[in-house]
Amino acid sequence: MTLDRGHAHPLPGRGGDASHCSGNHATLGQARLLGLCCLLMVPLAGPAPAQTDSDTTNSCDMLDMGTPGDVTCDLSVDDENVLSFDYKDTGNGAYDLTVTQTLRVRSDPVEVAGSRSGPALRDVTGDGTPELFVPLFSGMVNVTHSVWMADANGIYAPVGELSGFGVDSLEVRDGLIFTTERSSAAEYVETALRVTPEGVQTAYSLDVNYADRSCTLSEGPAFADAARGTDEITAECEAREWE
Repeated sequence: MTLDRGHAHPLPGRGGDASHCSGNHATLGQARLLGLCCLLMVPLAGPAPAQTDSDTTNSCDMLDMGTPGDVTCDLSVDDENVLSFDYKDTGNGAYDLTVTQTLRVRSDPVEVAGSRSGPALRDVTGDGTPELFVPLFSGMVNVTHSVWMADANGIYAPVGELSGFGVDSLEVRDGLIFTTERSSAAEYVETALRVTPEGVQTAYSLDVNYADRSCTLSEGPAFADAARGTDEITAECEAREWE
């Protein structure tokens, strides 16, 4: 990620003298440039004020259902941090997404194949700071998201990916995050995940077959975080209401 230190730059031929913005002896033509002159002379060190709804071209969480996830929009994390999502069409339905923060950090481009939903914020780790979910690809039902977490300075960076029906469908219980994907008309995959700054790790996944009412568990690298055994988890899965 590239950090923009935000140093002020002098106007060409002005030598960086802010007195040119005073306007004390400005002609009419000069007065028209007064506002622009003063704006360019303001140093950019330190966080910029957060944007308000009136400053935002599109608010990601206000996009209509089904709006493609390639629409430039903003999300407010808090009063001081706004995330701006800028999509650049690379052809063949794909996009390069750049995420910029008011904390003066711009991400490297993220390849987005296309999605019917926009970026979203949700705290799924319970630490009080929302995680950022950037849709990378949408199928008929399932959506693959890039998951971003903020560090101690509030700077977001991607830590991994997850797939499911969408951010609102994520379940959080027993310290794990659960996603559901549809693999066929009668089969689903339910995955228990651990999301940390080190990455998105799978605790286990369940192949749930509604046709024969069975559940098959596969252990993941973070299975110990489930704090339960295979038999208990499988039995609970098969005790569900199948209708």
